[in-house]
Amino acid sequence: MSKAFRCDLCGDCIDNEDDAQHEREVARVSATVSNTVADVYIKLGADVAHVCNGCFTIIKQKAKQWIVANVPDPSD
Repeated sequence: MSKAFRCDLCGDCIDNEDDAQHEREVARVSATVSNTVADVYIKLGADVAHVCNGCFTIIKQKAKQWIVANVPDPSD
């Protein structure tokens, strides 16, 4: 396995540059807002250079926990 990239969070080797990205788009949807269609998207990232897929899964879990705890449901 190439040692060109190492996860800055856990230290595991990452053999593909695309799998080492610290910022990733996790959702995208086309939505109409005020009669204008726009792509609405969510990107998550970490303030380190390289993140493996396993650590990115943890980042997504942490972000979801924070959203559930801190962002009110608009239907409430």
